[in-house]
Amino acid sequence: MSRSADNYAHLVRKIDGFIRKYYLNRVIKGSIFMAASLFAAFILVAFAEYYGRFNPVVRTFLFYTFILGNLAILTTYIIIPLLSYFKLGQSISHEQASDIIGNHFQPVKDKLLNTLQLKKLSDINPDQRALIDASIDQKIAELRPVPFSSAVHIEDNRKYVKYALLPLCAIVIVFFAAPSILSESTDRLLHYNKRFIKKAPFSFVLINENLSAIQGDDYTLEV
Repeated sequence: MSRSADNYAHLVRKIDGFIRKYYLNRVIKGSIFMAASLFAAFILVAFAEYYGRFNPVVRTFLFYTFILGNLAILTTYIIIPLLSYFKLGQSISHEQASDIIGNHFQPVKDKLLNTLQLKKLSDINPDQRALIDASIDQKIAELRPVPFSSAVHIEDNRKYVKYALLPLCAIVIVFFAAPSILSESTDRLLHYNKRFIKKAPFSFVLINENLSAIQGDDYTLEV
């Protein structure tokens, strides 16, 4: 491999490294969004069912809306970016990646994209390849110190964690303060096509210690 080709391969590897980090960042952000959506939707649906005591039709709607909604978020914000991270799905092109990198590193905004364009020009113009490759090498030398991957700040996702922690804390508080809200509503939602009879607001406590009686005699039952 010639020096020019080796330099360009190094540049492409740096861009590929940025693309992988770009999708890793999307997966992490999507996971936080997924957790926030899951916890918030669960607490809302649980409270709605507990106090609303909906009929099977409404419970069926709530159940499948909850499942399908979270599956859509999982697919859009986690699975698709994850496939792109492993190069198993569609991903941004080197030109698109260069544009994102250029927006972060203003001094290289045009140089990086121009280098990729010159490479394509070199491939279709073999007569001028030597001159074009020399220009490419010069631009790559200027781009070499630039850390493309640092254009993605994964640590910035920390500010989104609170959106997942708030509904999670609400679930924990309800779990310890009034666990029946979660347990009863969850049970009814899981058995969405079953009719539930509302519990009576009272109960009977049997006071009699001896439940034996002589046949034919009266018996007083104390409750």
